[in-house]
Amino acid sequence: MTDAVRPPRELKPLRMIGLGLLFSLTVVRDDWDVLPDWFGWLLILIASVVLTRGMAGRGPLLISATAAVVGSAVLWPPKWAAAVHDEDVALEWALRIPGLIWMVLFCLLAAHLSRREPQASVWWKYLAYMHITVGVMSVLVYGGKLDSIEATMILFQVFGLLAAIVLAFWHSNRDWAVVPART
Repeated sequence: MTDAVRPPRELKPLRMIGLGLLFSLTVVRDDWDVLPDWFGWLLILIASVVLTRGMAGRGPLLISATAAVVGSAVLWPPKWAAAVHDEDVALEWALRIPGLIWMVLFCLLAAHLSRREPQASVWWKYLAYMHITVGVMSVLVYGGKLDSIEATMILFQVFGLLAAIVLAFWHSNRDWAVVPART
Protein backbone atom coordinates (compact mmCIF):
# COMPACT_ATOMS: atom_id res chain seq x y z
CA MET A 1 0.00 0.00 0.00
CA THR A 2 1.23 3.43 -0.82
CA ASP A 3 0.32 6.70 0.74
CA ALA A 4 0.16 8.38 -2.64
CA VAL A 5 -2.89 10.50 -3.20
CA ARG A 6 -5.00 9.38 -6.12
CA PRO A 7 -5.59 12.03 -8.74
CA PRO A 8 -9.18 13.20 -8.97
CA ARG A 9 -11.25 11.19 -11.39
CA GLU A 10 -13.92 12.44 -13.68
CA LEU A 11 -17.52 12.29 -12.61
CA LYS A 12 -20.14 10.49 -14.65
CA PRO A 13 -23.46 11.96 -13.53
CA LEU A 14 -25.49 10.07 -16.13
CA ARG A 15 -24.75 6.85 -14.24
CA MET A 16 -26.24 8.36 -11.08
CA ILE A 17 -29.22 9.57 -13.08
CA GLY A 18 -29.73 6.10 -14.58
CA LEU A 19 -29.55 4.52 -11.14
CA GLY A 20 -31.95 7.10 -9.70
CA LEU A 21 -34.43 6.45 -12.50
CA LEU A 22 -34.11 2.73 -11.86
CA PHE A 23 -35.04 3.33 -8.21
CA SER A 24 -38.06 5.38 -9.28
CA LEU A 25 -39.15 2.61 -11.64
CA THR A 26 -39.64 0.12 -8.82
CA VAL A 27 -43.07 0.38 -7.24
CA VAL A 28 -44.19 -1.33 -4.06
CA ARG A 29 -47.80 -0.96 -2.98
CA ASP A 30 -49.02 -1.43 0.59
CA ASP A 31 -45.52 -1.97 2.04
CA TRP A 32 -42.27 -0.09 2.56
CA ASP A 33 -40.22 0.29 -0.60
CA VAL A 34 -36.65 -0.94 -0.03
CA LEU A 35 -35.48 1.16 -2.98
CA PRO A 36 -37.42 4.33 -2.20
CA ASP A 37 -38.25 6.72 -5.00
CA TRP A 38 -37.12 9.70 -2.94
CA PHE A 39 -33.61 8.22 -2.70
CA GLY A 40 -33.55 7.79 -6.47
CA TRP A 41 -34.66 11.38 -6.91
CA LEU A 42 -32.00 12.51 -4.44
CA LEU A 43 -29.36 10.77 -6.60
CA ILE A 44 -30.87 12.46 -9.65
CA LEU A 45 -30.78 15.86 -7.92
CA ILE A 46 -27.11 15.46 -6.97
CA ALA A 47 -26.21 14.30 -10.49
CA SER A 48 -28.18 17.20 -11.99
CA VAL A 49 -26.22 19.67 -9.86
CA VAL A 50 -22.92 18.12 -10.99
CA LEU A 51 -23.91 17.87 -14.66
CA THR A 52 -25.14 21.45 -14.89
CA ARG A 53 -22.40 23.06 -12.80
CA GLY A 54 -21.60 26.43 -14.34
CA MET A 55 -24.50 26.35 -16.80
CA ALA A 56 -26.90 29.23 -17.09
CA GLY A 57 -30.60 28.44 -16.78
CA ARG A 58 -30.21 25.31 -14.67
CA GLY A 59 -32.74 26.49 -12.08
CA PRO A 60 -35.88 24.83 -13.49
CA LEU A 61 -34.10 21.46 -13.76
CA LEU A 62 -32.88 21.63 -10.15
CA ILE A 63 -36.19 22.96 -8.80
CA SER A 64 -38.16 20.17 -10.49
CA ALA A 65 -35.71 17.55 -9.16
CA THR A 66 -36.03 18.99 -5.64
CA ALA A 67 -39.82 18.98 -5.91
CA ALA A 68 -39.68 15.36 -7.14
CA VAL A 69 -37.68 14.42 -4.03
CA VAL A 70 -40.31 16.03 -1.81
CA GLY A 71 -43.28 14.59 -3.74
CA SER A 72 -41.87 11.07 -3.70
CA ALA A 73 -40.99 11.34 0.00
CA VAL A 74 -44.65 12.14 0.70
CA LEU A 75 -45.67 8.96 -1.15
CA TRP A 76 -43.04 6.72 0.49
CA PRO A 77 -44.81 5.74 3.75
CA PRO A 78 -47.36 3.04 2.81
CA LYS A 79 -50.20 4.58 4.82
CA TRP A 80 -49.69 7.99 3.23
CA ALA A 81 -49.45 6.53 -0.28
CA ALA A 82 -52.61 4.49 0.27
CA ALA A 83 -54.44 7.52 1.69
CA VAL A 84 -53.44 9.70 -1.26
CA HIS A 85 -54.33 6.96 -3.76
CA ASP A 86 -57.70 6.29 -2.09
CA GLU A 87 -58.51 9.99 -1.88
CA ASP A 88 -57.90 10.70 -5.55
CA VAL A 89 -55.59 9.12 -8.11
CA ALA A 90 -55.24 12.57 -9.68
CA LEU A 91 -53.68 13.81 -6.43
CA GLU A 92 -51.10 11.04 -6.60
CA TRP A 93 -50.44 12.00 -10.21
CA ALA A 94 -50.07 15.66 -9.20
CA LEU A 95 -47.36 14.73 -6.69
CA ARG A 96 -45.46 13.06 -9.55
CA ILE A 97 -45.66 16.03 -11.95
CA PRO A 98 -42.26 17.48 -10.91
CA GLY A 99 -40.60 14.20 -11.90
CA LEU A 100 -42.23 14.37 -15.32
CA ILE A 101 -41.15 17.99 -15.72
CA TRP A 102 -37.60 17.06 -14.71
CA MET A 103 -37.59 14.22 -17.24
CA VAL A 104 -38.61 16.52 -20.10
CA LEU A 105 -36.06 19.18 -19.10
CA PHE A 106 -33.30 16.61 -18.63
CA CYS A 107 -33.97 14.96 -22.00
CA LEU A 108 -33.84 18.36 -23.70
CA LEU A 109 -30.60 19.17 -21.84
CA ALA A 110 -29.07 15.83 -22.87
CA ALA A 111 -30.16 16.47 -26.47
CA HIS A 112 -28.45 19.87 -26.32
CA LEU A 113 -25.26 18.51 -24.72
CA SER A 114 -25.06 15.69 -27.27
CA ARG A 115 -25.73 17.93 -30.29
CA ARG A 116 -22.36 17.01 -31.85
CA GLU A 117 -23.59 13.41 -31.96
CA PRO A 118 -26.77 13.67 -34.04
CA GLN A 119 -27.91 10.11 -33.34
CA ALA A 120 -27.64 10.53 -29.56
CA SER A 121 -29.31 13.94 -29.71
CA VAL A 122 -32.25 12.55 -31.70
CA TRP A 123 -32.81 9.81 -29.12
CA TRP A 124 -32.93 12.33 -26.26
CA LYS A 125 -35.28 14.60 -28.23
CA TYR A 126 -37.51 11.63 -28.97
CA LEU A 127 -37.68 10.83 -25.24
CA ALA A 128 -38.46 14.46 -24.39
CA TYR A 129 -41.39 14.44 -26.82
CA MET A 130 -42.54 11.08 -25.49
CA HIS A 131 -42.65 12.46 -21.94
CA ILE A 132 -44.45 15.59 -23.12
CA THR A 133 -47.02 13.24 -24.70
CA VAL A 134 -47.32 11.41 -21.37
CA GLY A 135 -47.95 14.75 -19.66
CA VAL A 136 -50.70 15.67 -22.13
CA MET A 137 -52.25 12.21 -21.87
CA SER A 138 -52.15 12.48 -18.06
CA VAL A 139 -54.19 15.65 -18.19
CA LEU A 140 -56.71 13.93 -20.47
CA VAL A 141 -56.91 10.82 -18.25
CA TYR A 142 -56.98 12.43 -14.80
CA GLY A 143 -58.46 15.81 -15.64
CA GLY A 144 -60.72 14.93 -18.56
CA LYS A 145 -61.70 11.45 -17.30
CA LEU A 146 -60.67 9.91 -20.63
CA ASP A 147 -59.94 6.51 -19.10
CA SER A 148 -59.71 4.73 -22.45
CA ILE A 149 -56.15 6.00 -23.05
CA GLU A 150 -54.80 5.28 -19.57
CA ALA A 151 -53.16 1.97 -20.58
CA THR A 152 -51.44 3.66 -23.53
CA MET A 153 -50.26 6.47 -21.27
CA ILE A 154 -48.78 4.00 -18.78
CA LEU A 155 -47.10 2.08 -21.61
CA PHE A 156 -45.53 5.29 -22.95
CA GLN A 157 -44.43 6.28 -19.46
CA VAL A 158 -42.79 2.94 -18.67
CA PHE A 159 -41.14 2.67 -22.09
CA GLY A 160 -39.86 6.24 -21.80
CA LEU A 161 -38.45 5.59 -18.36
CA LEU A 162 -36.76 2.35 -19.44
CA ALA A 163 -35.32 4.02 -22.54
CA ALA A 164 -34.00 6.92 -20.43
CA ILE A 165 -32.30 4.46 -18.06
CA VAL A 166 -30.66 2.63 -20.95
CA LEU A 167 -29.56 5.87 -22.65
CA ALA A 168 -28.21 7.31 -19.40
CA PHE A 169 -25.94 4.32 -18.87
CA TRP A 170 -25.11 4.00 -22.58
CA HIS A 171 -24.07 7.65 -22.92
CA SER A 172 -22.40 8.01 -19.52
CA ASN A 173 -18.88 7.71 -20.98
CA ARG A 174 -19.40 10.20 -23.80
CA ASP A 175 -17.29 13.36 -23.71
CA TRP A 176 -20.35 15.59 -23.34
CA ALA A 177 -21.56 13.60 -20.30
CA VAL A 178 -18.31 13.43 -18.31
CA VAL A 179 -17.59 16.18 -15.81
CA PRO A 180 -14.00 16.67 -14.64
CA ALA A 181 -13.61 16.35 -10.87
CA ARG A 182 -12.67 19.47 -8.97
CA THR A 183 -9.08 19.51 -7.80
